[in-house]
Amino acid sequence: MKWSTKQAQASLKNANALPQIVLAYGDDGGGARALINQALKTSGTPSDDPFLFTSIDIMDLTQENGRLLEAAQTISFGGGLKVIRVDGVNPDMGAPAQAALTNAVKACLAAELVDVLILIAAPGLDAKTALVRNTEKAPNAAAIRCFQASIGDLRTHIQATMAAAGKSIAPDALLWLQENLGADQAITQSELDKLLIYVGDKADVTLEDCLAIIAGASAVNVFTLCDAVGSKDLAAVDKALSVLTEAGEDINMIFALVVRHLRRLCQAQEAVAAGKSPNDALRALTPPVMFNQSGFMQQMNSLSPKKAQQITAFALKAQIQARTGTLPPELVLGRAILSFAA
Repeated sequence: MKWSTKQAQASLKNANALPQIVLAYGDDGGGARALINQALKTSGTPSDDPFLFTSIDIMDLTQENGRLLEAAQTISFGGGLKVIRVDGVNPDMGAPAQAALTNAVKACLAAELVDVLILIAAPGLDAKTALVRNTEKAPNAAAIRCFQASIGDLRTHIQATMAAAGKSIAPDALLWLQENLGADQAITQSELDKLLIYVGDKADVTLEDCLAIIAGASAVNVFTLCDAVGSKDLAAVDKALSVLTEAGEDINMIFALVVRHLRRLCQAQEAVAAGKSPNDALRALTPPVMFNQSGFMQQMNSLSPKKAQQITAFALKAQIQARTGTLPPELVLGRAILSFAA
């Protein structure tokens, strides 16, 4: 089945509406993870119960392709709904990992599974992939595409959140939030929640409130980090990376989004080289660049073709090294991100 995000937000709160497989994918990684978390919450299965909850890393499927089906067919001790979550899916996981995941899901779709819920958040995955197409065709599965919010959507969301809390927001505060909150809906909502807690019983939200509570978190978020890497601002990269890791953000996801940002710069470069204007090159990207277009264009012009060619190979090498366990992933991938800006 193919669900819109609006349909998913309603259905995933109803335990009786949960299909056997839920795939949330697309450009809004935070939105995709939020939907998967909602499905897990609705299922009622505790994630700390080893008999009812299983986490499988995407790289494990490349070595044991039948592991997902085997886990799905294993009867849980004491009965009850068994939940299996596939972790580590990202746009830079490589063709072998993507093929392994597709084949594993296809095997589960073809099997007669009972009391099983398989959850997959796939940030950055394209709608044309075999995994998405197969999931959409299956009556016992749901594929949900999560789009990044446009500037208009972000403004509407901020206003609706404030209105629901009984608050009014000053025009300059609203404008500042639009410019400083990212397109990732989960991050945006988290920042707005913190802002509402900060203002407490105050009826009006001011720019001073926003600067006091959000400047340290939203202004230094993964989008700021990506721009800093693209601009080769090593000091800004170091600061943003420290803030993100100290806040508990997943280093694997941070790394994947940075690499994706650099690849988008390369795609825009290639489009310009093929004869498109810089503005047309930006609009041709999927999704198009909505925030900091001038900064993106400057980054695109400063990225050397030689370095652009090295990104994929270097990123893959860093990911493999991080998964060996010889050194902490935070150290390996953190160094790699810094090296991109060096």
